[in-house]
Amino acid sequence: MKKLEIPKNMHIAMIWAQDLSASLGDGKKIPWHVPDDLKYFKACTHGYPVVMGKNNYLSLTKALPGRKNVVISTSLEHLDDAQVVSSPQAAIDYLSDSDKIWIVGGAQIYKEFMPYAHELVVSYLDFCRPASIKAPKIDDSWIVNPKASDKKFRPQSGEGRFKVVSFIRRHE
Repeated sequence: MKKLEIPKNMHIAMIWAQDLSASLGDGKKIPWHVPDDLKYFKACTHGYPVVMGKNNYLSLTKALPGRKNVVISTSLEHLDDAQVVSSPQAAIDYLSDSDKIWIVGGAQIYKEFMPYAHELVVSYLDFCRPASIKAPKIDDSWIVNPKASDKKFRPQSGEGRFKVVSFIRRHE
């Protein structure tokens, strides 16, 4: 994987929801229905550019409203409601005057951006769904940001409860 050149002013945040087995989904659709978590996702990302892979985009019924949508794909050439780019670096270059961007999946896109991320926002769900795609591993280069994290699970919403944990890079 080629090293990305990130503008100094760009803050890269990643956001996802995972179940108790660290599953993200099956690559086709979100395997659960937790409306309050979707509202939280929208509140975090609204007004900011979102970067996603082709399969993640195709799992949506349309581009995410109120956000500049950037889709990384080597097989798609054009989308009416999103900008298609061919690589993570092309996404960074396209969004170079953005102060903050959100990486919203899928698994390969998370993997490629993880070394450059400044912030992780993870919704931990209180149940399990069988799914083959796993969340990125959060290693010890990250610490919990207690001011932006829930201490306990939020009330039931749809199929379950969730707890948001925000991580920031550990300063050396």
